[in-house]
Amino acid sequence: MIISQIFPGNTVGESVTIQTYLHENPQNDKDRTAGAELTAFIAHVVRDEDLPMSRDQQHVLSSGLQKSVQFGCNEGGLQHFHRWVKHCLSMDEKQPLADLMAAAPDIP
Repeated sequence: MIISQIFPGNTVGESVTIQTYLHENPQNDKDRTAGAELTAFIAHVVRDEDLPMSRDQQHVLSSGLQKSVQFGCNEGGLQHFHRWVKHCLSMDEKQPLADLMAAAPDIP
């Protein structure tokens, strides 16, 4: 599991991202090695692909040249997050939290 925390930077357009990688307790060296390799791969993808692409997309969206971005099918986590945002915004703010959770969108 990856926990991503994103904090505002010193100026508009800047942020600080802290990522924490959590693994189940590996039982042997093979599992520990596999976990370390997966963590390194995910860190590479986020650092060298996702964050630069996000920065570039923000620049384009801020210019007004492109009005929207459609997530690809490989971005299931982001799609689910946006379904949750839409769900939360559609609920009556006076409804109990239990009702919000009971009517939550399913994870595909």
